[in-house]
Amino acid sequence: MTDIFDQEDKTDYLAELTKPGGKFDRTRYASEAEMFQAIAKGKYEADKTIAVKNEQFDQLREDSLKWREEALAKANLEEYQTRMNQNNNSNSTNTPVDTKQPTLDAAQITELAKKEALSALQQLELQRKQESNFATVETKLRERYGEKAKEVLRERMNALNLTTDDAKFLAAKSPEALINALNLNSAPPSYDNLPRGSSNSDSFRPTATVRDAIYYEDLRREKPKEYFSEKVSVQRIKDMDHPDFLKRFYERQNSRAGGY
Repeated sequence: MTDIFDQEDKTDYLAELTKPGGKFDRTRYASEAEMFQAIAKGKYEADKTIAVKNEQFDQLREDSLKWREEALAKANLEEYQTRMNQNNNSNSTNTPVDTKQPTLDAAQITELAKKEALSALQQLELQRKQESNFATVETKLRERYGEKAKEVLRERMNALNLTTDDAKFLAAKSPEALINALNLNSAPPSYDNLPRGSSNSDSFRPTATVRDAIYYEDLRREKPKEYFSEKVSVQRIKDMDHPDFLKRFYERQNSRAGGY
């Protein structure tokens, strides 16, 4: 599974795929419609393959965890059995007992075995809990924002001054804390249009029409001090909940890629 907390690059993948010598070299097709049909077919087949592989990987992971648990249990039992045998053999010989090296009786060995087995189980449960917490945050983001999840996450991390490591730590330790910090539990705005930018003297761009991703991107470039202010950061997090927040941003990206 792709790590949603990893930062995206800015590679023009369409240009890379369709350049001369690329997988879908434009010169090999009679028209762009035919080229995009070939790309769509490739994507469809790749998705089917990925779905099958993901199912296989999930099964392998489950089998690996079971094997690890069984191996740990077997190793612990063998180790404790060896200790018990050594202790019994030591007690059955006539060799003088070294009072400086205390020996363990069967009850003590059993108790030690229980503690070590419990410690191994607790560690395994902690790992499972962290993985489950991480998946909870990722699922919440993808359910709400779909393909825009990474972009929204990156914007909100910037607004909260969180590093990738900070976000991952919170996701594993307390998913609800990160979900609340990212404002994922709040209902999306009910207005039909994106909020309008102010045209008074406090506005950084009097000609701005809406407070979307392009608006804030321009603000960050032109007036970084205002962009990173607490007031603007809070407002930007609220505006991000609008479903069209990234619409113009993606339209511009597509335009730069050739208008598709």
